[in-house]
Amino acid sequence: MHLSMDLGVFRQWDAPAYVTAVDQIRAACAATGKALGSGVYSEEAALQCIRDKETLLLVTGDEPILGSGAVRVATELREYIARQP
Repeated sequence: MHLSMDLGVFRQWDAPAYVTAVDQIRAACAATGKALGSGVYSEEAALQCIRDKETLLLVTGDEPILGSGAVRVATELREYIARQP
């Protein structure tokens, strides 16, 4: 996300400036044998990174993980309560 901010195209993943910069980074990593990775917040984005041969993925963040866990626990408790006589 910081790269998109630096390029003035915040979160515009399809912006030509961003795409060009990522392509240049990808080529430099391949040429030097360095790992290339991204931080992604969706399964779709993670799958695209894998297709693009990225070797390091930071998938999701604290807030989505904690939020989804809280929703899961609340759902399970509601279901448990609903089953009680």
